[in-house]
Amino acid sequence: MKIQWFIEDEEIISAFKDCINLAWSAPSNTGGTNLLGYILEKRKNGSNLWGAINPPEELISEPPGHVIGLKVSDSTYSTLSLAWTKPREEEGVQDEAKGYFVELRPAENPEWSRCNSSAIIMCSYTIIGLKSMAMYWVRVTATNEGGNGEPQELDNYIIAMPPPDAGAVSKRATVSNSDNSSQLLITSAERADTGVYTILVKNIVGQETFSFEIRVTDDPKPPGPVELDENVPGTVTVSWVPSPDEKKDDRLHYIVTKRDSVKRTWQTVADRLFNNKFTAINIMAGTQYRFRVYAKNDMGLSKPSESETWEVGKRKDKFTLNMPESKGCSFESPPSITVPLKMHTSPETYECYMSCAVTGNPKPSVTWYRNNLSLNTNTNYYITNTCGVCSMVILRVGSKDNGDYTIVAQNPLGRVECSTKLTVKDPPRFNGEDLEEFTKPSVIKVGQNVAFEVSFEGREPMKIQWFIEDEEIISAFKDCINLAWSAPSNTGGTNLLGYILEKRKNGSNLWGAINPPEELISEPPGHVIGLKVSDSTYSTLSLAWTKPREEEGVQDEAKGYFVELRPAENPEWSRCNSSAIIMCSYTIIGLKSMAMYWVRVTATNEGGNGEPQELDNYIIAMPPPDAGAVSKRATVSNSDNSSQLLITSAERADTGVYTILVKNIVGQETFSFEIRVTDDPKPPGPVELDENVPGTVTVSWVPSPDEKKDDRLHYIVTKRDSVKRTWQTVADRLFNNKFTAINIMAGTQYRFRVYAKNDMGLSKPSESETWEVGKRKDKFTLNMPESKGCSFESPPSITVPLKMHTSPETYECYMSCAVTGNPKPSVTWYRNNLSLNTNTNYYITNTCGVCSMVILRVGSKDNGDYTIVAQNPWAGWSVPRNSP
Repeated sequence: MKIQWFIEDEEIISAFKDCINLAWSAPSNTGGTNLLGYILEKRKNGSNLWGAINPPEELISEPPGHVIGLKVSDSTYSTLSLAWTKPREEEGVQDEAKGYFVELRPAENPEWSRCNSSAIIMCSYTIIGLKSMAMYWVRVTATNEGGNGEPQELDNYIIAMPPPDAGAVSKRATVSNSDNSSQLLITSAERADTGVYTILVKNIVGQETFSFEIRVTDDPKPPGPVELDENVPGTVTVSWVPSPDEKKDDRLHYIVTKRDSVKRTWQTVADRLFNNKFTAINIMAGTQYRFRVYAKNDMGLSKPSESETWEVGKRKDKFTLNMPESKGCSFESPPSITVPLKMHTSPETYECYMSCAVTGNPKPSVTWYRNNLSLNTNTNYYITNTCGVCSMVILRVGSKDNGDYTIVAQNPLGRVECSTKLTVKDPPRFNGEDLEEFTKPSVIKVGQNVAFEVSFEGREPMKIQWFIEDEEIISAFKDCINLAWSAPSNTGGTNLLGYILEKRKNGSNLWGAINPPEELISEPPGHVIGLKVSDSTYSTLSLAWTKPREEEGVQDEAKGYFVELRPAENPEWSRCNSSAIIMCSYTIIGLKSMAMYWVRVTATNEGGNGEPQELDNYIIAMPPPDAGAVSKRATVSNSDNSSQLLITSAERADTGVYTILVKNIVGQETFSFEIRVTDDPKPPGPVELDENVPGTVTVSWVPSPDEKKDDRLHYIVTKRDSVKRTWQTVADRLFNNKFTAINIMAGTQYRFRVYAKNDMGLSKPSESETWEVGKRKDKFTLNMPESKGCSFESPPSITVPLKMHTSPETYECYMSCAVTGNPKPSVTWYRNNLSLNTNTNYYITNTCGVCSMVILRVGSKDNGDYTIVAQNPWAGWSVPRNSP
């Protein structure tokens, strides 16, 4: 129920005998100025005289101070909620704040923009429309009639992503994070905290996961009293009361030691016993024996439980046994499994230990099988049989070890077997051979259709997601649409049976029902058609289906549906809705994250229930891909062990870092690669030649039309003279539109060509006119005034500065700039004020004033500020540059 009280169209939030709380909506028109606050008035019942509750005070003249305690109270992938405390008041220095402005700045943009056009009076605000996983700076400014106060920024940038989930695995488990580490703290650990823990670390570039196992146990309690018994001459059967920890710890086992009156030292006679009985052999008459039994687990040994002294006296009496002729005496017995095998579940790469206890006389031969194949000769399994304890150790569990294990014991008197199942937790893994082709960025021509296929392996079912720059790619179809909505907060006091959907054509005002109600039926309906999962989260599951077919006299129309759920480990079905729903969709809530469930839907009407229809496979409580598609041209198709990303008619906007994420119930695997969509470069414009200095030619050209679209486009200049008559490259990787060729000889003809080049290759050339400097034999005389000197020397100058760079790890990064000066400047590269010129990890060149540096494989150590310093005797020049 939602209950509201109003007074004069203003809602009453709460009321008491001496106070009342009111709430109202802000006016739609503020008169063109900022809204500073409200004045409340009241009047007595029956009176026409209104009196101010908060009379206006004198105008303030001093601006307020900065807000206090600015913090993030909540966030999602597209919103950010802020909270703060109003500024302090200091008479004559800073007066009370009357409102606040919230400002936002993306990390790559130096400009601040206001989120609210008029001042807000509350000390909280929610920013909407953020880009998922983007970085932002935020600040809040207080204001009043005296002006704006000092802005207060958050201590650090924020990333548009949700905060950690509230539900902890254990009430004792807490997580604390710092800039480069995270700590999981479990206080007062209990056995229930045992399990495989996974840490997931994400940033704007990608994510990484790591899993490890924690076993919580305790020092083992000693076994109970030890008893000795002689069932067979020359042996002693040692039995004991189990340790109290035996049922709590599946790794607890027993060790039996013996001491006799001859050696007087304790010797281990049995280890890794999982039952409570052991038979010691070679017991000599006239010798005293004592036995100790220890319980052992991962923490170590318990205190021992010790037996009484055991001695078999020497007898010299003649022993006579009269056996009836008609009866025989034999100690032979068929094999028997006294302690069976247990069920086992193990993550990949971990150790797995299986054991059981077998008795029989003669001693049975024991054979281990996996999926009916013998393992006794397989060197990958360590198999032992000690005093009837048959054990097998798998030192490093792999997906091939998944299956049914059987132990068979047999002797001439019979045969017995015992089976168990090993379930291997198999997280997704990519095929390494497929990933080799993505070690370098994939270059695609504009308009080309391209498909990327990545194969993987791991336990099914899998969840596969593709991303571009952290935005998810999904597939869409032209003949269907999936809708989702939140349930109403007010159901009118009755159970919610379903929803009625209506549609109308664009431009029409006529709505028509998609699912109109039908007549009553009398025969039970058939099974529903096309049962499928339309959406899911870690705790909910949305189903959709089509109503059953109608057959006159056989099955009539369904009037409602029941949804039933069964956890994978439970054989019992339970209904999710107590009364039948009429819609062909339903959302199950309250699921356990990453748990496995079976689901079925039963149609019903006045004639009874129809046949239940189950999903084809079990489902796992986890989210499907997000609804927002990154590119209309990108589609994803998945199979059991591979996934294909298809981009039709690729455009430059499809350039980016693509990520594939594969999940199953055990874990997840991600892989990222770069795609660059470009086109054959268009040639530069007309080429012009000019002689600024004798013996040189300055070649200049109009930029290629692709220069602004492609940040990797550069130019190559070639030259041909009338002597050699072959084209020679004189400059490469030019990022400006001018080049000076030297060693130009008089009397020789020259032609120049300029090419544009990008990842696709070379453009057609733009060619210059023929250039020739004629030979002169005239005597050249220059009269220089004695008081003046002429010099071509000049200080260093940066004609083309460095650009900002951002690069994923393991990729190549290329930086360059153009430097002039006479004499030729010496150039030094620095990263974080440390010289790189002698560092072999950086490839540094200086060709005709084009200074470049290539980082062949970018790593986290390369992050930082890069500076190039050019200097000659005249002066020095430096250009800073932020790191990749």
